[in-house]
Amino acid sequence: MDKSNQIKKLDWDARSSAMQGMNDEEKDFFEQLTQSIQERQDDFFQYLKEHTLETYHHSEQINTIHTWMQRDGSEPMTDFFPMLDDTELPTNLVFVDCPCSEISNYESHKHKVLIDGIEKEISLVHTDVFLEKEKIVFDLFQAYNIFMPRIYNPYARRAFLVVDSSESISEKDDEAVLNEETDSVLDFKRQEIEFQDKQIFHGNLCWNLELIPSSKLARYKEVPVAGKQFVRIRFENIKKDSFIVIDGLDVENCSMKRNGNTIDVEQSDFEASHLQYQMVTVKEIHTSRKTFCNTI
Repeated sequence: MDKSNQIKKLDWDARSSAMQGMNDEEKDFFEQLTQSIQERQDDFFQYLKEHTLETYHHSEQINTIHTWMQRDGSEPMTDFFPMLDDTELPTNLVFVDCPCSEISNYESHKHKVLIDGIEKEISLVHTDVFLEKEKIVFDLFQAYNIFMPRIYNPYARRAFLVVDSSESISEKDDEAVLNEETDSVLDFKRQEIEFQDKQIFHGNLCWNLELIPSSKLARYKEVPVAGKQFVRIRFENIKKDSFIVIDGLDVENCSMKRNGNTIDVEQSDFEASHLQYQMVTVKEIHTSRKTFCNTI
């Protein structure tokens, strides 16, 4: 007896046993109930097959993504790149070394600090600037149908902006604080800042992703598609560990197709002449001794 028939026999035996002692009306109700449960179960497994299990049949392979904290004064590591470049990195950015359960405490308390030798009280405002940067990776996973575990980047959730406690920040616009449009923002580039709490430190997060903007890349080709109202956008000479990520691409409905060193994309709702994109290269890291990664 094959596996399918074995399951059916077990199911029938269980139902027959359950119906012993029932009258005809109770048996009829029980049959309708079990049939309804079976249909809902079939629908559920069909949903899993369509929305979850298929993600494991990925079409691309990718190196493991590592993150690494570069503290002030530490030497850079080979094949690691800042998550935020100099134009993106807030000058008043700090991190905290603490358990996850204590992160919120740092925002709710004042902290003493020496600023150019003068003691002051400052506040910390949590920022998602690194989490926002991670979105490019999730777009990459979707566009290329790649299954990968979430990025393990604990310091991205422990990032804060330093503001002067002498001015109220509760009603300040978050964008203004982030973009340094207020006098309350401190500047690690221009000021000597030393925290009394040694768990607070200045640094920058790095990862093994190299991002090259379209302005520094060779232009793509526009290839007409017979019988279609749009062109195929073709990127050539793309190495195995590199991926093209297009800004504003509807990645849920439009996948990137790789053929050797060529990557194609077909979509009718963007103008090819105004296309903004970048090449993302995931470097292979041979040691994870100092880095964070998730390979589960």
